[in-house]
Amino acid sequence: MAVFYPLGKVVKHIYASPEYIQKAGKPLMPDDLAKHSWLGFVGHEDFSTIELMHHIENSYCYQPPYRMRFNDLNSLVCHVQEGLGVAVLPDLEVQHLVKSEKLIKLLPEWQLNRLPLYALTIDRKQSYKVQRVLKALKEFFS
Repeated sequence: MAVFYPLGKVVKHIYASPEYIQKAGKPLMPDDLAKHSWLGFVGHEDFSTIELMHHIENSYCYQPPYRMRFNDLNSLVCHVQEGLGVAVLPDLEVQHLVKSEKLIKLLPEWQLNRLPLYALTIDRKQSYKVQRVLKALKEFFS
């Protein structure tokens, strides 16, 4: 019987390439998001509806009209990187692109809901090595 182990939460933000921002402009407030071309996931609700939260401002919900949708994260990231639009992406997956200035985090003071992250194992009984890996993963993602 498969067992789910909660590891933590996935942080996500809205990203675009510098080329896209140069062409379309950088959104300064959530209302500006409606002026942009959106790329997204096919059938993935957690990345489809944008609910932004701010420690001072009211929450902002937005259902973007998608220019293109993908069923693969790598394809989505590549198209954002090529300047074809903005998208909600998991921070951990694109941090190297942000560091190398190939992607820019938009509205960084606004937060999106975090997604739960789990490890899946075949059995409740785990070897010592698997227990250590699960513990290390939980510490990393917490």
